[in-house]
Amino acid sequence: MVETCEEGSEAWQKVAGIVSDTSHIVNDLKPGMKYKFRVSAENILGLGEPVETDESVSTKIPFGKFGLS
Repeated sequence: MVETCEEGSEAWQKVAGIVSDTSHIVNDLKPGMKYKFRVSAENILGLGEPVETDESVSTKIPFGKFGLS
């Protein structure tokens, strides 16, 4: 399970969908905001203790078009 939390908030939001790999794309983040993330393993025995990022991650608006010459 992956959760996000806006910097300065204590409200964690579960990321929609099933995470079944070691990487996952998180949609619906606000551009220019900072987020903390936490991950918990889940199996038939239940949900494990979460691991949280040490620092907030900043979302960026994608860079403009570029070309190679």
